[in-house]
Amino acid sequence: MLVCLSTQLVQANENTSTSNKVEVGAVQTTVTGTVLDDTGQPLPGANVVEKGTTNGTQTDFDGNYSLNVSAGATLVFSYIGFKSTEVAVNGQSNVNATLAEDAAALDEVIVLGYSQQTRG
Repeated sequence: MLVCLSTQLVQANENTSTSNKVEVGAVQTTVTGTVLDDTGQPLPGANVVEKGTTNGTQTDFDGNYSLNVSAGATLVFSYIGFKSTEVAVNGQSNVNATLAEDAAALDEVIVLGYSQQTRG
């Protein structure tokens, strides 16, 4: 009985590893670049995401990024207060993006303050 059970486990493991091999077949490429605003200043902390996935990163202090993406991917660049931009990779290893300000997103700012002081 024990021998039959172990044979079934080996067969199940073989099937699992075969299905994993099929899923891993996507070609990956490393894309690097810089994200700037419309005045040419780098945008630190800008989001760079492969469209349709959760694969993404953020730019460093100088607006630079590096990301492994699928072949034929489209990158979505976004930053608070700026319009998002989509750029197709098309086999390029260096993809730069320039984001324009989104004045509608910065409609108004409300500052609230509260202070309490006790006399002692």
